[in-house]
Amino acid sequence: MSTKSITRFLSLFTSVLMAISMSFADHHEEGEHEDESPLHEAMETMGDVFKPFMRAMRAPNPDDKDRYLDWLQEMQTQAVISKVHVPRYFEELSEEEAATMLVSFRVDMTKFIGSLLELEKAILEDDWETAKTLAADLKTHRKEGHKAYDPEE
Repeated sequence: MSTKSITRFLSLFTSVLMAISMSFADHHEEGEHEDESPLHEAMETMGDVFKPFMRAMRAPNPDDKDRYLDWLQEMQTQAVISKVHVPRYFEELSEEEAATMLVSFRVDMTKFIGSLLELEKAILEDDWETAKTLAADLKTHRKEGHKAYDPEE
């Protein structure tokens, strides 16, 4: 296993541990603004990487493979952090609706993380056509998720 692979693994492992520990914390302190929530911050960070990644995937350059993998690592980290938080929108729902939506949100985030991993696999294997297709699917998945769980966007 290369040093870069070990570093990526340790980074993802650390992120997973952080996300698990955060799930036990109180995520919404009294008076906290939406734009300060951990979910919003993680989504914003992921978006900052998602945009250049998607542009790059239109015509990927194999010489930039390490950069693409770093971007994917950051998106995976932020997605793992995001999935343990409750979208603010759910506070407006009944308890039963919120519980149903939370399950749906967690399942969708898990699928999104799986898609990121499949995309990473394609890039690691230098399968650029599959990577382009998976990136396009990822963009659709992201839009649908924002529509379902962030109706104000």
